[in-house]
Amino acid sequence: MNNNISGIKHPLISIIVPVYNAESTVEKCVDSMIRQDYQNIEIILVDDGSVDRSLSIIERLKSRDNRILIFHQENQGQNAARKLGLEHASGNYVAFVDSDDTVRFDFCSKLLGMSLEYQADIVGCGIEKISVYDNVHQMICPDFVIYSGHQAAESLIDVEEFYHYYHATALWSYLFSYKIIYSIFKIIDLRIRYAEDAACIMMALWDAGRVCYIPDALYQVNLVRGSVMRAHNKSYYKSLAYLYRYGMQQMQYRSMSSLMYRQMEYLIMFSLLITSYGEAFDHLDWLYPFDGVHEHSKVTIYGAGAFGIELVRYILKSNRYILAQWIDQKAEQMEDGIFPVEKPDDLDVSKCDYIVIAVTKPKVSDSILRSLKRYSINEGKIRSICQKKISYRYLRQDFFETD
Repeated sequence: MNNNISGIKHPLISIIVPVYNAESTVEKCVDSMIRQDYQNIEIILVDDGSVDRSLSIIERLKSRDNRILIFHQENQGQNAARKLGLEHASGNYVAFVDSDDTVRFDFCSKLLGMSLEYQADIVGCGIEKISVYDNVHQMICPDFVIYSGHQAAESLIDVEEFYHYYHATALWSYLFSYKIIYSIFKIIDLRIRYAEDAACIMMALWDAGRVCYIPDALYQVNLVRGSVMRAHNKSYYKSLAYLYRYGMQQMQYRSMSSLMYRQMEYLIMFSLLITSYGEAFDHLDWLYPFDGVHEHSKVTIYGAGAFGIELVRYILKSNRYILAQWIDQKAEQMEDGIFPVEKPDDLDVSKCDYIVIAVTKPKVSDSILRSLKRYSINEGKIRSICQKKISYRYLRQDFFETD
């Protein structure tokens, strides 16, 4: 394949879509790519062992557009599907799209135009998040900015606040030069099945010569009711241990800065909090990562996002703490069934020793803290994440042991 694009007016873009049990969304996803105003694309659909009608749907779509290529593998996960797609890609550029999502009609033309104009190896765009169950739209648009690759990598995750990132850590809102992204996937550990996007992005940005971000929200993420609940039924402890080992090896190979090591630490600790709390932190005799919440305390959990769900499940399973209440502003939307979720107005401070703010985003956590203070609640009863405790030193030794 020819990766030299100088002099090419209309370079080919390969769009790779892993497809797994996506019968309800994949047609809309592929249609959004077929309708691109930039026509020189190939759409590579990789069926990752679907057991629903996904394969028959994409085969029907292929009969409508000869730019569609289909490949099939036994279920191995998104990155294995992406790697297979890359091995069959003919484009000078590569974009990734999830089969639940859609792209705007000018997704390819705008990203490619910026890449050619500024000679950028990677171009990122804004995203639009659409919640199909409560009709909420959220636009996440970066400022227009041009970085060197190292600057872009060091600007990914904010190490001053846990957990906040400046730019998207998912692969799907970027256009990559083929040579940059293929070099990452050529050696990726396919046992990494969680947070693999962010790890790939970190390495790809570091390797890039120039990176651009544009504010246009060209990628649409469609949020499905209950998806957060389902996603965190499974522990990813082992997968994140593989991510740690891969990250350390690749950062050492690239002689990355100390800032990048801290970003990787934040990424892994955040991922453990929301997917593998029990396996990662059950050896501690206090509720991690909150100051002074000792065993057998009566706690009210404030927050029913990914971390709140994981923490409540752990408390109920371990019996090491007493769950007094579970509070969230969107209580009426919660259908987990493991414990009733109540509205903030139903908070009864007398039931608990501590109110634990189980929220990883600092701005949201601070907003909750301010709202609790307005109720004249004793600040000594309120606990939010202690950033100083976001560190590998609180993990069990087996996390660092190699196979």
